[in-house]
This record gives sequence, C-alpha cells and structure tokens, in this order.
Amino acid sequence: MAGILLDTSTGDLLIEDGALCLGDTDSQTVALLLQTAKGEWKENVKLGADARSMLGGPHDAFWTQEVKRMAQTQGVSIEKVEVEDDGTINIY
Repeated sequence: MAGILLDTSTGDLLIEDGALCLGDTDSQTVALLLQTAKGEWKENVKLGADARSMLGGPHDAFWTQEVKRMAQTQGVSIEKVEVEDDGTINIY
C-alpha cells in the first residue's frame, strides 16, 4: 500500500528536499503493529501486537494468527508469522 513514509531511526515523517516521501508502507505498518500494544491506537484500541510482552517467556499460541489478522485489517497481506525459539519473529 502506498502512503507517507516514516524515518526508521526516529519514527518521524520522512522528508527529503522539503517534501514528504511517499512509498510502500507495508513493512512500516507491520513494524508499528509489532511495536505497539492494544490501546495505544486511539482510533482502534484493539490494534497492537505488543511483541515486547513476549520477551523472556513463552508466547501465546494464537498470537501469530492475531498478528496476521491485524495486518490484514490494515491492508497488509501476510502469508505466515513464525516465532523462533530465540524469540525472532519472521513474517512472510
């Protein structure tokens, strides 16, 4: 999906030569879903995967399907979400 791009290091709007940068926003949409918790998006309080909550412990067996569903509600098609034993999240 095309949209306004964010700076990956700061999260601010990406501006080059005095203009907003536009481009494919699928990866940044998924990244924001993973980084935020439910309730942080006031427009949709059920949105947010809160990947940080899984650090140091087992993850919910339904979490991967929930991430996939959340992404689809935002227009991002995801085939598969996997969580490896070391906590690495792979999204295809």
